Amino acid sequence: MNPIVLSFERAGTTSGMSWIEFPDGRVGLLKRDISELDLLSENEYATIASFFGLEVSQCVRFNDDHFVSIKEKMPRYEIVDACDVAEDNAFELYRTNISDGAYRKLLLMAFVDGVTLQCDRHQGNIAFYKSRSGIIDLCPPYDNVACLRNSYSRIALLCPFRNSCTHEAVFKWLSSNQDQFDSLYALYMSDSFTQLANLLSKESCRILLEQRDRINKYLLSV
Repeated sequence: MNPIVLSFERAGTTSGMSWIEFPDGRVGLLKRDISELDLLSENEYATIASFFGLEVSQCVRFNDDHFVSIKEKMPRYEIVDACDVAEDNAFELYRTNISDGAYRKLLLMAFVDGVTLQCDRHQGNIAFYKSRSGIIDLCPPYDNVACLRNSYSRIALLCPFRNSCTHEAVFKWLSSNQDQFDSLYALYMSDSFTQLANLLSKESCRILLEQRDRINKYLLSV
């Protein structure tokens, strides 16, 4: 049985994307014009996210022209778009509307986005799980393609406040406001991360290590 189209993406930078549901209940964001670099970027983002303890959506090829970022559908929980949770893509606005656990995971995603130069984390690429009591968790990040060699901007779209800023500025804010920052940053600066980077494609390794040096120098200078 083929999947069914649920709706078209409400907020985003790429036209023609739609949410589909598979017979087994999984939900995914279907994108056109897949390239091998896109799929590689998604998979390398997933590898790096896992290193820092962040679960992300599975990205799979759908057919010759499409791929899908799959969000596992949790029983009894509703999937809610970020634009229905906060009026803008800012930590300060999400904070009052989501659980502590969802907020910690949102900041962890921002950390990984900075590591990978993810530049497309608009509200169409963020969703939450909602129960009767409210927003309880962050959906596994999906549509992570605009990172590493696919990154086209040094600006982060998910930021502390309403105005966009650089990933380095996000890291500076996280260093004072994220409970997990010290342990995450130590892991980021470790030989283990260097070894992980060396397992990825040569160009992605270069980008990751240059970004690490850039962030470290920025934090030491402010």
